[in-house]
Amino acid sequence: PIPVLKSTLPRLAPNGLLFIEVPNCARNPVMMLVSDHCSHFSDASLGSLVQTAGFALCEVSSEWVPRELSLVAQATDTPSSGNPDPNPEQVLTGLTWLKETYRQVGKLDAEGPFGIFGTSIAATCLESQVGNRAAFFVDEDAARVGKEHLGKPIVAPADIADGSAVYVALPHPLAGRIAERLDGLGKDLRVIVPPEQT
Repeated sequence: PIPVLKSTLPRLAPNGLLFIEVPNCARNPVMMLVSDHCSHFSDASLGSLVQTAGFALCEVSSEWVPRELSLVAQATDTPSSGNPDPNPEQVLTGLTWLKETYRQVGKLDAEGPFGIFGTSIAATCLESQVGNRAAFFVDEDAARVGKEHLGKPIVAPADIADGSAVYVALPHPLAGRIAERLDGLGKDLRVIVPPEQT
């Protein structure tokens, strides 16, 4: 990433700003499983990386966009020698969370058919890791409802059958907000969220 970032320096207008947004693996460890991501960053390692490439760090935030790290930097004549090494503790925490999430879902089908909320990266990874045992997927995107994902039906939240279990395959706090919406449907559902990251 450093040569790519350095190549942007001459393209910036004087006092121009660089904006970068990358997945926040600390908040969404599922992103560590995406095979076309060559690098993963913490806020500290991303900030250090742009400083090493010759930028002055203006701000890095995990609050602007859920599950993303956003960074603003400006070109400088005095690059620092930051250390862009990833935080191994963050990686281990994320992998521990993933393992516990998979274990939790792996026990669900012993209690009857269950569905997984979502049809993107998190749900797809989860379904493959637990041996394709979900009976259905739930999605709020009307363009996906009525279709299939991994050979299983995609239903709208309002169409989930009473008595169903639904696993919300997303990290907190997003999983909690979705669980509240599903609980608010007035249906007899068992909504399960992953463990909170520690």
